[in-house]
Amino acid sequence: MACRGGLLRQGGPGPGSGAGARGRGQRPRPAGPRGRRAGARGRGPGRAGAGHAHGPRARAGWLGRVARGAAVTGSRPPDPRQAAHAPYTLVCDPGIDDLVALLVLCGAGSPPSAVVATAGNTGLAASVRNAAGLHALLELDRLAVPLIEGTGSSLAGPYPGQGLDIHGADGVGGTAGRLPGPRVAAAPFAPEALRGRLLVTSPLTPVAHALRAGHRPEVTWMGGAWEADGNATPVAEFNAWLDAEAADEVLRSPPTSVVVPLDVTDRVTWSSTDLDAFAALGGPGLLTARACRRLVLDGPTSLPDVVAATAFLWPGLFRWRSLAASCVTAHGALRGMTECVPSGRPTASVAVDVNAAGVRRAVSACLATLAATVPEV
Repeated sequence: MACRGGLLRQGGPGPGSGAGARGRGQRPRPAGPRGRRAGARGRGPGRAGAGHAHGPRARAGWLGRVARGAAVTGSRPPDPRQAAHAPYTLVCDPGIDDLVALLVLCGAGSPPSAVVATAGNTGLAASVRNAAGLHALLELDRLAVPLIEGTGSSLAGPYPGQGLDIHGADGVGGTAGRLPGPRVAAAPFAPEALRGRLLVTSPLTPVAHALRAGHRPEVTWMGGAWEADGNATPVAEFNAWLDAEAADEVLRSPPTSVVVPLDVTDRVTWSSTDLDAFAALGGPGLLTARACRRLVLDGPTSLPDVVAATAFLWPGLFRWRSLAASCVTAHGALRGMTECVPSGRPTASVAVDVNAAGVRRAVSACLATLAATVPEV
């Protein structure tokens, strides 16, 4: 039974219970297709239109400077340096918002201890190419961060679509040619790579393979839509829709997953004016502006994976609700819809509200810090 009514009005403390989340009711949603307001994710046919701890000896290049200098001013989230020593693996499908999310993570002084590039927004080869370019740009090889090739198809077969209409032919808004060539070769996928803490901004296929191999990672996932419209079909979010079986397996499995759905990511938007400010920073800020420019042609855009990255770093900017979560796997109009079972044991902590201004401040500060330390792109 889906509980799509009233979820946002029942939120409470979650994985990062703290101050900052504003508002308690569901935000009214405009009628009709959202177009590019849906953010940097793909659309399907239903829509119109293993880690290495970073100790002092590992800190090299920009990371040492970021870790010493990062701070978010104003009504700020926790100090970014609090997250810098916690190893985690990033599972992504770059993707414009995946690109910006990785820049934000590194600007906060919290680079991943491994990067897994899987198919989703693009095919597997393009995803690995984009991830390798970002890996080289950020000099993650100096921190011995491995790059791992993810999965090219869902648990049930080929992925049902891609996000090239949103992300561009190269997957990153036409900026792939500005990224440096790879400095490391991508290792083949192995489920053993997905242990410990994971930040997943892609379909959950690789994580499901890890679960089937007996691993129990701690997952933070950008995915799902409870009361919000979907951005792949009217009811399904893109990452959940791409591999509904994987989403269902992960959401139902212990330990509890942390989920950042469209319900909150759509509440944080960036405009062409924001992109102009990023471009003025130079370096990664300019790269962000160039990659995102196509997304703001019709007005402000959300960047779901970027919001998920801030939730991973600063959960106190969000309000959370624990629930028994699942994903519809039956083929048909509801496939990929995330739902909750009111009488079930909680298996997910779902973000239900967000301090949008706090997220925007954090993102701007992280890009500014990184732009001061990473060469021009």
